[in-house]
Amino acid sequence: MSNEYSVQNSNNIFDIFPKYELSKQSFVPSITKEIKDTLEIADQNSHNKKTLASSVLTTGILGILLVKGLPIQKLSSKISIELQEAGAASTKTTIYYAKKGTDRTLNFLQATSNFTAMKDILFDKLFSLNQLSAKFAQGARNLSKKIVDNALGKQYDDVGKLINDVVSTVQKYNIRGIDKILEKGNPLITIKGETKKLSEWRDILIKNSAELQEAFNDGFSLGARKTRSDNRDELLKGTGEKIYNKLFKDGGWKNFENYKTYITETETKEAREILKNDVAKARKTVTNNIEVIHDNIKNDITELSRSIKPKDNESSKILDNISKNLEKFKACSGANEAEARKEISKKMVADIEKTISEISNNNIYTEAEKKELIAKAQNIKLQIQSSDETSKGILEHIMTVLKGLNSEEAAINGKKIISDSQFKEFEHLSRKISNGLNEAATLESGEYFIKHAEMEVGSAATDVFSILFPVGVGAYAVAKCENKDERISATLKTCIPLVGMFGTFVYGTTKMLSGAKNLIFSTISGFALNKFGAYLDNLYQNYKKSGSVVNVAKVEGKNVWSDLSVGINEQ
Repeated sequence: MSNEYSVQNSNNIFDIFPKYELSKQSFVPSITKEIKDTLEIADQNSHNKKTLASSVLTTGILGILLVKGLPIQKLSSKISIELQEAGAASTKTTIYYAKKGTDRTLNFLQATSNFTAMKDILFDKLFSLNQLSAKFAQGARNLSKKIVDNALGKQYDDVGKLINDVVSTVQKYNIRGIDKILEKGNPLITIKGETKKLSEWRDILIKNSAELQEAFNDGFSLGARKTRSDNRDELLKGTGEKIYNKLFKDGGWKNFENYKTYITETETKEAREILKNDVAKARKTVTNNIEVIHDNIKNDITELSRSIKPKDNESSKILDNISKNLEKFKACSGANEAEARKEISKKMVADIEKTISEISNNNIYTEAEKKELIAKAQNIKLQIQSSDETSKGILEHIMTVLKGLNSEEAAINGKKIISDSQFKEFEHLSRKISNGLNEAATLESGEYFIKHAEMEVGSAATDVFSILFPVGVGAYAVAKCENKDERISATLKTCIPLVGMFGTFVYGTTKMLSGAKNLIFSTISGFALNKFGAYLDNLYQNYKKSGSVVNVAKVEGKNVWSDLSVGINEQ
């Protein structure tokens, strides 16, 4: 171990537990007395900087947890659903109570975010006391809203570009190709049991592609999003005051019920459902393929099943049967697809009505539990009833016609009207549109909505303040340095990584990254900035010794070339 290496490591801000540092002698038994003395002097000189760097970094990590709570908001539902799906009939009781315990534990941990809500509300009240600080809070909120709105808008704009591609591709590949065929005749083509002239199918494609673009603009253009945004702001109005009253008035902070779930989500649940339905309705008009229909119903059945008590065997059996029929529903295809799905839908609706009856007449549930379970069952019933052929989006109707024109049955003189390569291009575009719009719609009624709810509570100002706080800590670290060289080192190796870690965390938050992803993102960023800062500090130290930028560049270039040569030789 070299002297230079040891001294560099002693200044690394990620070496946050210096009191547990092992003796250098345990690494190098034959170390000489002179080197040992040098290391001890270096340790003494760097002790203050080391301790300060450790304190600053520790403050930063704790600050992140205080700012955002524990990053597990989606973990409870995921684990408990997986437990439910894993259970056989003989283990229903075990799964049910394991799920209940998991829900309660993880929801309690999730509710650590309520401390964030408390902090945000109190700071919001504090900022409102002064005109200047009130302007700061409003400015922070406007900035955060602009960032999250732009992030959501970009996702919708990307889908809009894909829809434009579909419209232009319909014109380019199919209309021209069909027109060539129509020059020689106008054959009858049967698609899904419906027979029309080829010219009529062409007109349907043109009409549907125009309707697709219009439906997307009606539901997801900037103007449409602005209308929903205004409705959302109206629904969220007063959320901060409502949460403040619940947490701080009438001994609310002592009420254990307030720490079982994330209060911002709980208090805005009804408003979120209204927005979610509006977004879903607009999405279904554009695209509503069978995979999406299947997945939505399946998730809701699973959610209902995991709330059914173990003693209610009859309801569990009925829901299991619905799940089996749902898989058959998804697998339907061919000319009789619509009729087959209609028959299966009838069976599933009959079964869900049986479930509602069983729950209503079962005395093992409280009235509140019955109300909640029946509401879930009614929602599933509505989804099943609207899942017939007519529930497909405009995009799916376009794909149905294109698939029919791509079939062997529609071939003319052995040649398909729509070639396989052309149809695959449409399939690719269709899949990207469907996935992209589903993701954007889920974001708008999910993280995007919660982000706006949090801003209503006052999170924007504290997010911005959380950047300014480590700047102050970093400034303190620099101020404690004794000379210019130490100040430069402290800036490169302490201030930049810490501020960068906070900055990337808050930026990720406004970009609506999930808590866990954002924490990892910011930590990795801080670590990378630390390494980069240490590298810059090393360059500065070398510059001080040589007094020449050119000499430093030459040495670094030589080192890089040497490392590359070693790597090539090893390969």
